[in-house]
Amino acid sequence: MSTEATDSFKAFFYRATTNNPFPYQERLALADDLPDIISVPTGSGKTAAVVLGWIWRRHFHPDASVRERTPRRLVYCLPMRVLAEQTRRMAVDWLKALDLFAEKPGDNATKIAVTVLMGGEGKDRWDEYPERDAIIIGTQDMLLSRALNRGYGMSRYRWPMHYALLNNDCLWVLDEVQLMGVGVETSAQLQAMRSERMLRCLGNAKTIWMSATMDKDRLETYDHPVPEETGTLLLSGQECENNPTLKKRLNAEKPVKRLDLQIGAKDYFTKLAEIIVVDHQKGKLSLAVVNTVDRARKLYAEVKKRIAATEKDNLPVLIHSRFRPAEREENLACLLDKDKGRIVVATQVVEAGVDVSAARLITEIAPWPSLVQRFGRCNRYGEYSSAEILWVDAPITEDNKGKKGKKGYNAPYDSAEMVQARKLIAQIEDDGVKNLETISQNYSPIPVERQVIRKRDVVDLFDTTPDIAGNDLDVSRFIRETNDTDVQVFWRKDVDAKKEQYDYLARPPLRNELCSVPIGDAKGLLDKTKGESNPERDGPAGKRKKKFAGFWRWNPRDEKLELISNANLIVPGQILLLDCKTGGYDKKTGWSVENIGQTVVEEISGKYDGQDGQETREENSFNSNRLTYIGVDVLLERHLKDVEDEVVQLARELGLKQPEVVAALKTAARWHDVGKSHPAFQELLLSTNPELDKSRLWAKSKQKGGKCKRKYFRHELASALAWLQNGASNQEANADLIAYLIAAHHGKVRLLLRSMPNETKPPNGESYARGVWNKDILPPVPPLLPSGAKLDLSLMELGEGSWLEKTLKLRDDIGPFRLAYYETLLRIADWRASSKEAKR
Repeated sequence: MSTEATDSFKAFFYRATTNNPFPYQERLALADDLPDIISVPTGSGKTAAVVLGWIWRRHFHPDASVRERTPRRLVYCLPMRVLAEQTRRMAVDWLKALDLFAEKPGDNATKIAVTVLMGGEGKDRWDEYPERDAIIIGTQDMLLSRALNRGYGMSRYRWPMHYALLNNDCLWVLDEVQLMGVGVETSAQLQAMRSERMLRCLGNAKTIWMSATMDKDRLETYDHPVPEETGTLLLSGQECENNPTLKKRLNAEKPVKRLDLQIGAKDYFTKLAEIIVVDHQKGKLSLAVVNTVDRARKLYAEVKKRIAATEKDNLPVLIHSRFRPAEREENLACLLDKDKGRIVVATQVVEAGVDVSAARLITEIAPWPSLVQRFGRCNRYGEYSSAEILWVDAPITEDNKGKKGKKGYNAPYDSAEMVQARKLIAQIEDDGVKNLETISQNYSPIPVERQVIRKRDVVDLFDTTPDIAGNDLDVSRFIRETNDTDVQVFWRKDVDAKKEQYDYLARPPLRNELCSVPIGDAKGLLDKTKGESNPERDGPAGKRKKKFAGFWRWNPRDEKLELISNANLIVPGQILLLDCKTGGYDKKTGWSVENIGQTVVEEISGKYDGQDGQETREENSFNSNRLTYIGVDVLLERHLKDVEDEVVQLARELGLKQPEVVAALKTAARWHDVGKSHPAFQELLLSTNPELDKSRLWAKSKQKGGKCKRKYFRHELASALAWLQNGASNQEANADLIAYLIAAHHGKVRLLLRSMPNETKPPNGESYARGVWNKDILPPVPPLLPSGAKLDLSLMELGEGSWLEKTLKLRDDIGPFRLAYYETLLRIADWRASSKEAKR
C-alpha cells in the first residue's frame, strides 16, 4: 500500500482515538484481504483495530474494489452481555469523532448507527434499514440464536429478518473466543454455510476470530477448514519492542503471588474480604474476580461490611451477568471511573472487552486462557510502579482431574483445566507476567466434545413453524454449553392478581427490563428436589421461605399469559414474567433465588407510542391486525401501489443485481395485500369505522378495535392463493417465489401450511387454514382480479404441487439465507409504505 494511503489511515485513526495506530492495526486496514484470526496480547487494541479497520475499508480505502467487497454490516459478537455497552460506547465515540455517527438507524444515509442486541423490545429498529451501513453488537446468545433463525428474547415472527441480515452482507467479529465454548464451532460452520459451495449468501460474508490465547484448531469443523498461517494477524516481538507504548504495556510490572487461602476454606469470604480491604490503595482500583455469581455476592457483602463509614461515597461495586441493564450500566460506570479507585468484586464477565487497569488484582484460580485475560486487567498500561496479582487456589487435585471438583469448587470449569492452570501459573510467580506469551506456548487445551451444527441442521432451521404442541427446535446446544444457558426475566405489578387477563400486549417487555437468569435457577424453582439440592446457589439450608407458583409466559397464538409450573417447559432464550411481589431481584446484588419471596422488585416504566407501538404489538400476536390501524384510511389499490414503489426503491438502494428477483419482489408487492379484499377483513374494518365507503376496498383504517370473526385469519395467505390461481400464469418461472414472498411478508405464513388449534371451522366441512376456507370468494380487485377469485386450498395436501413441496424447493434452489433476505425486503417495503401513509 502506498505511503499516501498509510499516512491517510494514520490521520484517520488519530482523529478517531487521539492515538497513533499500532503496526498490526495498519496492516488490518490496508491489506487487500481481511484476516481469519487476530491473535495479539490483551490490551493491544483489538476492538479499535476491527471497528476502525472496517470503517476505513468500507468508506475510505483508496481501492474502490476493497470498499465494494467490505460488508455493510459489522457484527461484533461478545461472550458476555456486560461487555456490550462498553463496546458500543467506544464505537460511538469513534464515529462521533469522525462525524459518521447516526443517532438511530435510518437517520442519515451517509452515517453509521450502532445497535446493541438484547432481548425484549426496543425502538432501535436496525433491521428496517438493510441498505444502511451498521454496527451490530451483541452476545453470542443473542447473535448466534438469530443467525440460526431462533432469536432469543424477540418475537418469533421477526426471526427471519434477523436471520437474513446476520447471514448476508456482514462481517462477523468474535471477540475473546476462548470464552465462547461451542459458539466457536457454530460460528465456523455458519461461515462455511455462507460460502458459494454450500448454502450461499448475498454480498460478502466474512468471520474474524480474536483472542490473545487463540486455539485455531477449533475452527477446523466438518465444513470449515483450519485457517492458513497467512490468515492470522499477529503482533510480532519486534513490533512490540520498537513501539514505546506497546513495550510499556507488555513489560508492565505486576508480580504474581499465591495467597495462603483456598476456595471453600472456613471463613473464606471473611478472610479474603479482609485481605482486599486492608491493602486497598486509596485512589486506585482493586479488582477481585471470582468464578461464580454466588461467591461474588457473598464476597461483596463481606467487603461492604468492612468499608469505613467515611467511604460511603466510594462503596464497593458488584459486577456480574445477573443484573438488569440499568443497574448493570451503573455498576460498570463505577468500574470504569478511573478517578474513584474503588474496590470492585466481579465474576469472569470482566475478563474480556473491559478496558480497565487495576493496581491490585485478586483472582480465584481459573483455566489458563481466563487467567491470561484477568492478568490483562492489572496495570494494563504500565501506569503503576507498584502493582500486584494475588491468586487463590482451589482444593482440586490430580485425583479428580477431569471430574467435578470437591463440592463444586471448580465451578463452572472442568477440574482438569484448573490443575493445568496451577502448573502454568507456578512458572510466572518469580518473573511477573512479562514472560506470559512464552509460558502460554506450554498450554494445551483440554479436549472437549461439542455438538457441532451440520448443514442439514441449518437448512431445517429455515422453517419457523412450531410443532403441533407449540415447541421449536432447540438451538441452545449450538450456542453455549448446556449448563451455561439463560432465560430472560422481567417484573410487573399486579400480574398474579390479573393472571390471564393481564394486558401483555399493552406493553411488551422492554430491553431495559430484562434480567438474564440461569436456566438451572428457573427450572430449580419449579422442581423442588432440584431446587433444594444446590447449597452453592440456594444457601446452606436449601430452603425457600415462600412457595413459588411459577413463571408467566406469553402465548402469541392465543394472545394470553400462561402460568408455567413445569420445569420441562423452560427453554433457553425464553422471556418470562414475574409479579414484582414475587421478588428474586435486588438492585445492588442482582438476581438471586434466595430473594424469591424476600424482596419486592421495582417495576421499570416505559411504553411505545404510535406506529412503533403498533408494530411491536403486531409481532407479539399471531392473530393481530394492529398494523392495519395507522390513524388514516387507505384504499387497498393505493396501498398496493405504495408498497410496490417502496420495494423498487429499496432494491435500487441495495444495488440488487438479479433483475428476475427485483421483478419478483415488484410483483409480490403488487399482490401482497389482495387478500384484504376478503369479506372477513373488510367487515373487520367496517365494524369500527362505519364511515368507510362500503363500495370500495380498504387496506388501512384510522379506527382501532376491530376483531375478525375468523380466528387466526391471515390475509397474506388469501393473497398468495389468489396470485397462484389468477396471476401466476404470466410469470411461471418465478410464480412460486412470488407466492412465497406474498405469504411470508408478516412472518406468520411461511413453509408449512396447516390449520391452527381452535381455529374457526367452515360449516360445510371444507378444508381450512389460518382463517381461510376452501372456496372462499374474493371480490373483484381491479386490475389484478377483474372477476374476483374462488380460493383453492388443495395446496394443503402433501405431495407433488403442494405448498410444502413448492416452498422446500425454493429453499433448496435459492438457498435459505437468500430466500429469507428477499422476504425481508418485501416486509420492510410494506412497513415503510404504511409509515408514510400514516403521515399523509
